[in-house]
Amino acid sequence: MELFILDARQYRDLKKRTMLGEKQKQWLFDGLARSSATFKFIATSVPMAGGGSDRWDGYPRERAELLHYINEKRISGVYFLSGDMHYAAITRIPKSGGLKDITAGPLAAPLNRSPTAPRGVSNIFGGKLQLRKITVDPKTDPHNALLEFIDQDNYVFHRAKLHAGGFV
Repeated sequence: MELFILDARQYRDLKKRTMLGEKQKQWLFDGLARSSATFKFIATSVPMAGGGSDRWDGYPRERAELLHYINEKRISGVYFLSGDMHYAAITRIPKSGGLKDITAGPLAAPLNRSPTAPRGVSNIFGGKLQLRKITVDPKTDPHNALLEFIDQDNYVFHRAKLHAGGFV
């Protein structure tokens, strides 16, 4: 697995409508294109979908460019890891070809307790302080990873299998 950690704050420019800035965006594109890792996790402090203008929703052209690049280059095994929301969720990113954003809320802040998921969120888990853990073990299961949401009492309250996928 390879982890790409984005700075989604420092290079934002409202006039240029960029969250990443040109150099960081090119670094990400180059890294994704060169990566031979089965899984490529892109950590971004803000969600790829939902949440308004202070998130990727506020930069739709750049988000579309990033998602298009991943699909056009047929880069498999990509998952986004985000935060900045007071819930844990697995979200299918709209117009992304099936890419998903895995959100974990702040560890030390209470989570929202919403009876319904925000628009576009496929699974939402609230009501507990939590973190996410992803286990990649190429020796036992090379094309799958285990995602676990764990609460403050070290209880795993949701598990999901992440598939490296691929393009045929």
